[in-house]
Amino acid sequence: MKVCLGLHIKNEIEFLKRHLHLLIPCFDGVIVADGDSTDGTKEFLADNNIHTIAQPKPNEEAQGENRNAVVKEAEGQGYDWLLMLDADEIMFPEAIEEIKKFMEAPENEFLAFPRIEFYGDTKHYRQNLYPDYQGRAIKLGLGYHWRNPIHELVYKGEETVSAFEMKYHTLVPTAHIYHFGWALAPARRHLRYENRQRAINGQKLLSDVGYNMPDFTKVEGLRAFYGRQPV
Repeated sequence: MKVCLGLHIKNEIEFLKRHLHLLIPCFDGVIVADGDSTDGTKEFLADNNIHTIAQPKPNEEAQGENRNAVVKEAEGQGYDWLLMLDADEIMFPEAIEEIKKFMEAPENEFLAFPRIEFYGDTKHYRQNLYPDYQGRAIKLGLGYHWRNPIHELVYKGEETVSAFEMKYHTLVPTAHIYHFGWALAPARRHLRYENRQRAINGQKLLSDVGYNMPDFTKVEGLRAFYGRQPV
């Protein structure tokens, strides 16, 4: 069984340097869809011999499309399973080994994991969003793919209902995804996330001129995290 790690990214050098070296040994290969990064990400991937697909569309507009480019490439390279993460996410290596046991079971074809979303710093998380189950591992060659540009979901074949809603998924409750996108990034990253949500809601986008970092103490459901983290 060959398992591939897939990433779709743009200008994620901070997180790649922090996380990627921990993930690479857990997989038979890594395929990255890069949305025309300009922050040194391309050079970092090349220096680490990471197979990269150029995807010039911005990630905010083509997240599902970028993931599907990874799916197509992974299938072409003969992988059996694909685990898809964002650059600002990481999992424990031992959790990935547990996931592989689920992949070996012939009845499983789509796996979902609980995600912890850290917010403000690496010591607080959004309890009101936990567990946020994410369908991220697919058995290749069965027609699974991602749709929707922003809140991308997994579908199977031509079905109009997501694979998660169709209950094709198998939950792996102890294999957590640790999401640090809201924890380590500067104000402009927060602005990007906020504007992504505003775009979904049809609201006017905010300018980075005079943008202030959110007051994390007022975020709903924020709780201190006392457990162990992968990094």
